[in-house]
Amino acid sequence: MWTTSINKVYFQYCHARRLVIGLTRKCQYAFRALFFLAREYGNGPVRMHDISDGTSVPPEFLRTILLDLKNAGILGCRRGSQGGYFLLNSPEGLSAGVIVRIIDGPLVTLPCVAEREARACTDCRNPDGCQTRLMMRGVHDAVAAILDRTTVAPPSVARSETAVSVPLSPLILSI
Repeated sequence: MWTTSINKVYFQYCHARRLVIGLTRKCQYAFRALFFLAREYGNGPVRMHDISDGTSVPPEFLRTILLDLKNAGILGCRRGSQGGYFLLNSPEGLSAGVIVRIIDGPLVTLPCVAEREARACTDCRNPDGCQTRLMMRGVHDAVAAILDRTTVAPPSVARSETAVSVPLSPLILSI
């Protein structure tokens, strides 16, 4: 019981400071939509209503996510009665790491390990020799490598050693 309480407090502390290796609900919903669109790849545009129904993502939230992905050059959009959203490129070439960075921003495990604008932790006396930083750099690099080689392609399509397609769940650092 005590460990569960500590983990909950630690999660809340980290979440407030973007120190959790995980996916926001927005990113989880983005993956649902992308997996849906990957299955429909090559079949033309898919209406937002159909994506929402097929993924159980609320339409208002989905609209924002699809717009973010469209603005990032991941999705195309066609208006009209035959319109909808579609992947601009093959799902085999679309990495989970790219999507996480578009939706949630850079991967951050500690401020000193950030992908951009890394800075020493405020209470660290020796940033260059910090064992925690070195350990978390390894964790960060491993998570980033997995995300960057995982694609949104349906499992029947992604069968090479360099492209893996798996349903993603949050990776939460536990103590």
